Formats: sequence, structure tokens, C-alpha cells
Amino acid sequence: MTDINIDLPGYRITQLIGKGGFAKVYLAIQKSLDRTVALKIMEPRMADESEFCERFLKEGKIVAQLSNHPNIVTIYDVGRHQDLYFMAMEYVAAGTLRDKIRDPSQSIDVDKIVEQIAGALSYAHKKNFIHRDVKPANILFNEDGVAMLTDFGIAKSVNSGATRLTEAGFTVGTPEYMSPEQTLAKQMDGRTDLYSFGVVIYEMLMREKPFTGDDAFATALKHINEPPPELPVEYSAYQGLLDRLLAKEPEARFADADALIRFLKDGSPPVNEGSVHAPKLGIDDPDEETVVIKSNQKEFYIRPRSSPVFMGAGTLLLMTLAVGVWWGFRESSQLPSSSPKEATSSERPPGPSSDFELKPVSDKVGRLLNIAEAHEGMGRLTEPPGSNACDAYSLVLEIVPDNPTAQEAINRIGCKQE
Repeated sequence: MTDINIDLPGYRITQLIGKGGFAKVYLAIQKSLDRTVALKIMEPRMADESEFCERFLKEGKIVAQLSNHPNIVTIYDVGRHQDLYFMAMEYVAAGTLRDKIRDPSQSIDVDKIVEQIAGALSYAHKKNFIHRDVKPANILFNEDGVAMLTDFGIAKSVNSGATRLTEAGFTVGTPEYMSPEQTLAKQMDGRTDLYSFGVVIYEMLMREKPFTGDDAFATALKHINEPPPELPVEYSAYQGLLDRLLAKEPEARFADADALIRFLKDGSPPVNEGSVHAPKLGIDDPDEETVVIKSNQKEFYIRPRSSPVFMGAGTLLLMTLAVGVWWGFRESSQLPSSSPKEATSSERPPGPSSDFELKPVSDKVGRLLNIAEAHEGMGRLTEPPGSNACDAYSLVLEIVPDNPTAQEAINRIGCKQE
């Protein structure tokens, strides 16, 4: 069966217009209404994965409840024919935000897009749905230039409880846009979407992502550990907004999308006059795919990009990352030799509307304990030097000498203490 010859009763498929890890999207004619639609068809290889099949059909039901909002793409039909799971949606013809970001000749009306997508998120959250995959590729534009949120394929009802994937320690999303709590498969609410939206806003301004690594693991660790990048002076009015949206802890972000909207209207200075022309075009990563990552004892596993499920063969990458993160913690934990005034003279002063804090000690210790536990899980108790459980637990005790978890582990493992 070739792509162009897919036989789906009621539809005539004309061309492929998009694809991702789980599905392809075709331009098609809905014969009964002679209407042009975007027809999303799940990859046949996923038909054996009951979780994905259920999730695909669930997306249709979710979007059907959200289709009354002008900034959310409308769904017309959803169903199954033999081994094909399909969804017919409103065809939005003017491209994606990702297209605009990648084309330096296109201006981006940041304020307008932020207002419209914030409204869409507010509406979805009030209906008790979290999108979980907010990214430029999922923001479309109609012919009037209106931004519209699409692809609720991994959206989750706040009231639905854990899915089988999350119960098994999996997290679903696009690593470049995932919040720390999403990366770690922790409990989430609408604030995870606000974090992802913060990444999108940064990317609209700078035409590059705020956190990138050589692979999904390195990128995820940057989201967990690194503070929001400092914007250049011409975009400094956005800094307080992004510090709030990209805060590592959900409690430090806006309480909900409505709070974000109020901030935009009442609590911040004008952020741009007209449209933004980015100062540079960043180096594009390969097309971002929504993936499934297994998070088990803080480890990340990976398979080749041709597979939509990341798990099983990435232990070596974890080891490499653990070394880098461990040494990063050691370097950042050293007491400054200069006076307090000298030590802080180059730091960015906090914005008037930001309550973001740079790596408090409790967060640093918690992350070090996660790394130490990951080493234990791999049997890396005392070797190799500089990247093992004993060294990580010892660093915890350098920061908090009476930490009971580290003390117990060092005694249990039999670490040599200098």
C-alpha cells in the first residue's frame, strides 16, 4: 500500500503534507461534503500498540470538546478502518510557527501569537486537558494570520489519572520543549504547558532553542538543571516573563494560563512594537519528533530515531552525561574566593516580576542524589573515578554534611572517605 493509494472510505487523499513519529498527515477531500481536510493517519506499525491506538482515538474526543475555541484546530471526524486509525481535521493552510522561525525573511508577531495561544491553553486547561506537546510545529496559521493550536495527540485529562505508559515510568513529549517535571515523569498540571510555551516564546525571539544538547539526554538534563538564558538587551522586556515561564519548579511559574494573560495585559511593559525580526537564524536541529522516554531510576534509554519509543540501549550515554553533570555540580558548588560583592557583580539582577532562583542548595542536593542513585542502579559504586555513586554521595556531604540519605548510602556501600 503506497501513501497516495491509501483506501479510506469517504475520503480521497491527494498528497502527504506532514509526518511525525506516530502519524502522517495528508491533504484530502471529504467526499460527502466536498470539503478539503487535513487527514491524520496513525502509522500502521503502531496498530499493535494498544496504548497508542487508544491515545489516537482519545485525541479526537479531546479536540471535539475544544473545537469551539478560535485558536484550536477543529476536528470533523475520527475513527478506524481495518488497521488504519484516522482523524479528519480543519485544514489550516498558511504553515506553522516552525516554518516562520526557520525562515529569517519572515517577521513574527510575538505578542499576537502569545496572546492567542495563551488563550487556547487557558481554554484547554479549564476543560481539564493538558496539551503536553506545545511546540512551534503544533502552532498553525490560517489565511488571516490567526495562530491555532493543534495536535492534542498526547494531551491528558487532569482527572484521568496515570496512563499505562506513565505508570510504567514513561514520559511522552518532545525533549526540546519538555518541562523538568515532564522529563522526569512526575505529576503534571497546566503549568507544564506554560513551561513549553516559554521555550516557544524564546525561540520566536531568538530563532534558536534555549536548551539544546548533542542528544535527547543532554537536552533533557539542561532543561532540568540550567537557568533560562539571558536575552539580549533589545528583548530585555521579555526576561521577567521567560524567567517565570521557564522556572524549574512549577510553583515558581504562573499559577495558570489566565495568570499569564493577566500579566501580559497588566503586569508587564510593552514588549514589542509590531513584529519581531530575529537577529540571526540558529542552527536547526533535525525535525523535532514527539517521543516516548522511559524514566527509570532517573535513567534515560534510547533507540534509533526511526522508532517512536525511546528505551533499552542508552546506558553508555547516561554514563557520559552523569560524568558531565557530576563535575558540573562539583564546579558550581565550590565556594567563591572573592568577596560577596565581587562574586555577584556580574550576575543578572532579578527582573521586577520574576521570582526565579538560580539552583538553590536543596535543588542541587536533590539532583546530585538522583545522579548517585542512577550510578547505584548501574552498579557503578566506586568506579570509574569521578563518575560513581560514592563520589556523588560524597559531594552531597560536602554541601550538606549531615544529609541522612548520603550518609546511609556511604555506610551501606562502604565508600572510603578522605
